[in-house]
Amino acid sequence: MNDESYKWKGIIAYLFSFVGGLIIYFTEDRNYTLKFHAMQSTVFGLIVAVLKVLCRAIPFVGWIIFDFVKIIWIIFVVIGAVNAAQNRPYRFPVIGEIADAAEKLIG
Repeated sequence: MNDESYKWKGIIAYLFSFVGGLIIYFTEDRNYTLKFHAMQSTVFGLIVAVLKVLCRAIPFVGWIIFDFVKIIWIIFVVIGAVNAAQNRPYRFPVIGEIADAAEKLIG
């Protein structure tokens, strides 16, 4: 598979966080960096989804926090997608370690 394909797979993994990351993770077998980005985007997407649910449960203040979570999500998606497109193993703080642990658990 060529580098252009890896580039787009990495971008897709981050844009479609949880689901895109899972699909790329289980279909990729050659590029370790791409697999890491796919797992990191999956973990990140799952954490953001949980935060969104929790924010919606809190009246008024939760909506403000929810907007903050969306901004953080956009920033991290851009950072992750750019690094995945360049095939660089950039790790998000804390989330990168969780992604490593999840990858070892799944195998």
